[in-house]
Amino acid sequence: MPDTVLAPAPVRRVRGKSKTKNWRRVQDEPVAVIRLEVDASNPATRSRLASMSTAVHALRRTMQHQARDRVDAYWAAHRLRDRVGLAEARKRFGLSRKAFEDAAAEHVEASGWLRNHLTKALAMHLADEVWQSVDRHLFADKTGKRHGPPRIGSWWDSTRIPGRARSHTKPRTWETFRLVGTLDAHAAAYPATQPGSVLAEPEVLPTPIRPKGQAGWWAYHGPLAIVFTGLRHDLVLPIRLPQGMGQWARLQHFLADPNTWHKIDLVRVEDPRAPGGWRYYAHLMILGSGWASPSVRAQRLSAPQDRVGEVDGNVSNLAIVSMPTSPAMLGGLAADQVLVTPQQRAAAEKAGLVARRRQKALDRSRRNANRDQYWLSKREQARADRRQTAGLPERRVDTPTGSRVADAAGRPKRAYRRDVLTSSYRRARAEQATAARSATQ
Repeated sequence: MPDTVLAPAPVRRVRGKSKTKNWRRVQDEPVAVIRLEVDASNPATRSRLASMSTAVHALRRTMQHQARDRVDAYWAAHRLRDRVGLAEARKRFGLSRKAFEDAAAEHVEASGWLRNHLTKALAMHLADEVWQSVDRHLFADKTGKRHGPPRIGSWWDSTRIPGRARSHTKPRTWETFRLVGTLDAHAAAYPATQPGSVLAEPEVLPTPIRPKGQAGWWAYHGPLAIVFTGLRHDLVLPIRLPQGMGQWARLQHFLADPNTWHKIDLVRVEDPRAPGGWRYYAHLMILGSGWASPSVRAQRLSAPQDRVGEVDGNVSNLAIVSMPTSPAMLGGLAADQVLVTPQQRAAAEKAGLVARRRQKALDRSRRNANRDQYWLSKREQARADRRQTAGLPERRVDTPTGSRVADAAGRPKRAYRRDVLTSSYRRARAEQATAARSATQ
């Protein structure tokens, strides 16, 4: 029989080296980020966002497992490292940025469903994030310290989808997530209906439609939206801007000039009050400084340059002291104190009470779901001993109030991240995070 002729393996197409000098951001150039809320009220849009998050988590987790295996094999091959050197050993085990990017692209090609929810460019950015953890583990920083081995993240930790920065050398090159539209068109589409407001956005924002023709989204000049291309159908996410007249100057600073837009990361935050249990945001980074109100800028310009100040923060007051930079200068020492008003104290005590109640509820839920990881308290143990001495049957304690089961050094025998968490626990934790985020804002 004739020998079977094997066809050559297909070679993955790559873009190749750049023919022009790559663009690099100027060192120490200021950057700023604005958070734009994505309207996920449409069930179809929310379903696609959930599918994309699932695909990103699956690929990130696979790359983390692969990174952990490669690092373990690299440290175990001590004879190979001594014989061929550290650089050659890292090359053989695929411990480089390019090796991780190639592995991510291969996973997308081999999978039958990943390509329906993400692109290879997005997969390579996920691989770059995983490589950063490996890089911090393999190479020491300036102080000579190295980070631990890369860990395997959970579904609840996978909250960020990194985006690719736009090209600053080519006029029409799409990044991963693209902000389309103009701020003026957004204000014209949703004019204000009440005094003191600039926008009047409806409860459910309409999804923009891609313009017909070869220009596509480049010819779109309607309300602002985030577009993710490269899939069978474009993912279009309407943007909900913050309301209020005081926000308009800040929005103009970030959104009026499209030339300053650099990149967008898609972030999700667990919120039980949002449809689907998650709230989505687009973090837009611009090449420029952040926004400051005219009054703040005037205060900064009018601040004396020949004095230095110190601030001492206590529990109930804030002390500020100012003195001249030189003892020969006039002015002397100036001091002031900011005190907490009774209304602020009452509000803080009320918020602290609510937070303590939420924390106690979370602790009870964790103890109920993981009874074998907690000791009985002294009173509970004494009662169990009395019942055993009297010959009574053992009574089960649903919520042990003792300390965590630990070794002689006080370390828990099982990590907290390995505990079983109920749905009510996750919902209460999400409500706690939502309340903290609202107070911060």
